Amino acid sequence: MLQRNISACGILFCYNESHILKENLRHYLSQGIDLVIIDNCSTDSSMEIIKAFQNKKEQYTGQIRDVIQVETEGYEWRKILQLACNYMHKNLSHYEWILLIDADAFYYSPVKGMSLLEFMDVLKKRGYNIINGRLFEFYPTEKDNPAITPPTERIKYYKVIDQWNQQKIFHYHPTIDFYTRTSGHVCYRDNPRVCGVIKFIYKHYPWTSYEHGLKKVFKERKPRYVERKDDPKRHVRWMAMRPIKEDFVKQSQKLRDFKEEKVLLSRHRFSWIMKFGFLSCLGNVFLHGRRYGLRLVIGGIKKLAYLVLPKAIYRKFNDFIAPFRFIENPLKAIIQRKPYALIFPRTYHFLMTNYCNAQCIFCNQKFNYQCKEEITLERFKDMISNIPVNSAKVLYFTGGGEPLLSRHLFPIIEYVNTRFPWIEMRIRTNGLLIEKYAEAIAKSNISRLEISVHGMTEINNLILQRKNTEALFRGISSLNRHLEDSNRKMYKLFYPAISRLNACEIPKLIKKAAELKVDEIAVFFCCYYPHNSHKTDSKLKVEDSLFFHKQLYNDIIQKSRKLAKSLGVSFRYEPLFFRKSEKKVCLQPWKVVVVNCDGNIYPCCGGEVQFDERVKSGEYYFGNLLKEHLQQCWNNKTYTMIRKTIGSNYKEEFIPECKICHNTLYFRKPESTKC
Repeated sequence: MLQRNISACGILFCYNESHILKENLRHYLSQGIDLVIIDNCSTDSSMEIIKAFQNKKEQYTGQIRDVIQVETEGYEWRKILQLACNYMHKNLSHYEWILLIDADAFYYSPVKGMSLLEFMDVLKKRGYNIINGRLFEFYPTEKDNPAITPPTERIKYYKVIDQWNQQKIFHYHPTIDFYTRTSGHVCYRDNPRVCGVIKFIYKHYPWTSYEHGLKKVFKERKPRYVERKDDPKRHVRWMAMRPIKEDFVKQSQKLRDFKEEKVLLSRHRFSWIMKFGFLSCLGNVFLHGRRYGLRLVIGGIKKLAYLVLPKAIYRKFNDFIAPFRFIENPLKAIIQRKPYALIFPRTYHFLMTNYCNAQCIFCNQKFNYQCKEEITLERFKDMISNIPVNSAKVLYFTGGGEPLLSRHLFPIIEYVNTRFPWIEMRIRTNGLLIEKYAEAIAKSNISRLEISVHGMTEINNLILQRKNTEALFRGISSLNRHLEDSNRKMYKLFYPAISRLNACEIPKLIKKAAELKVDEIAVFFCCYYPHNSHKTDSKLKVEDSLFFHKQLYNDIIQKSRKLAKSLGVSFRYEPLFFRKSEKKVCLQPWKVVVVNCDGNIYPCCGGEVQFDERVKSGEYYFGNLLKEHLQQCWNNKTYTMIRKTIGSNYKEEFIPECKICHNTLYFRKPESTKC
């Protein structure tokens, strides 16, 4: 028991929570925690429940101090938080502890036999003034007993969400701010000392049944979020939900059964961890997931080995830890479980033109030379004004068609250099115009030049159906001279698409790359599109696919790998045949945005081909940067569908094009590519 009274007040936020509000109020008031309720004009019986508790003051050691009604247009969470913060400083400064509580959230001590207030007092004596929480999200499952009425007793299965801070309990201080830079999850103050090793238990019940979930999400919440354009990232997970049972009633085998003996700490273990603070990292690993902690440890060891060990030894080390690949990059798995994106992309591809100066035999574009378009400087300014440029890191100028044909390319590059100097710029080109623009490219502050060259002169001319390859190589030599004169550096890369026609050219290209000071060669399989009927004279035959010449490919790659190493050229290639290969993971709809000349957004490189017809017909809509800001469409319906199609946590096939995409196909016959 506590030796003295600890004053604590919870600011409880409520909107239509009558299904769980009784249990919530009883939980806090019975512990001696006072409450101030901020109600966002509930339309159910929430206010009647609150008044009933106000009339029963003598039954609880805590009291409802005040009830505030806040009117908003839709869901204005930041406005509500600001009101709560101002009210706290004006009326609650005499309390030791403040708790920010949602009406469907329950806070508990993580120590057996220790109340929440006692836990807070122990941490205060240790010098902590902010307590982080561990979020347990409870969901209805097929094992729930409908005869049990209280949701907190009926719903027993949960998942832990550790990637977000939950600093919802803090010692009062005049400098506290929890609304200007955050959404109520992080507490800012002078001299903060956050306890994050031992976290309070935060049980959250977003909905308590299928029927309640439908009502809460689609009738009471989602319409209010949609109409708020000032903060569309708010609760994006609601936007990704569908009115079907499997989205609300989870499978119990995919969740954990809540058992206190496994979750709570003994007093002895708690005091031991608090005493030996230098072991807090180890405590965090054992408390919050051994596997996650092991991932971090192995990942750190691997990075250190990469920096310290010679390359030959590092390769052997990498082979040794190959069985532990499940811990190498947990971020990919975490991202792919979500059909929405919590952060904006860092890479943007601008398709500068819709016309080209080559006619590559494998090209999948349908150029309309009667209606030429390009991204002009004014159009680019409009587009980039609709991008969160502070988070942007890389801009690609590519095609579509050939970017060096654009009259506005270099004015756009100059504009980016002037306005957004932190953004890295790259050009992807077929190289035929490099000789003409060598000086301009050298002075443009481009960091990377990617050249689609597919072989030496005769073969590259055949593939491009042009006779300019010698000019291409002369252009690179000229570019090198201009770079030396201006004392600049530029990373140059050859990007050949290979089939049986040009596979034998790879060693020759490596030698040419070394001669021309090209830093890297990245080989990728040539893609076959049987639907390209506009290529009536195409010399690219299905039987030329390297799927039918596996040993040829393996032999050339092994030979080329040794040659590239001896010449100091970096060499990347597709996996060898006959060897076990991991399935390729696609994260482009979370990390990349492709922008066409007309402003239309595509979710991946190649999306302007795969989705072109359905975007033009209106069946798919990823957004348009000439009409709206990226934040308004970044988690829209079509983006949700494509992320669910390729996400590891979903089995539905909403976007069939993704299942036959050349970015994810591995060693399949070219006939299967019928996009």
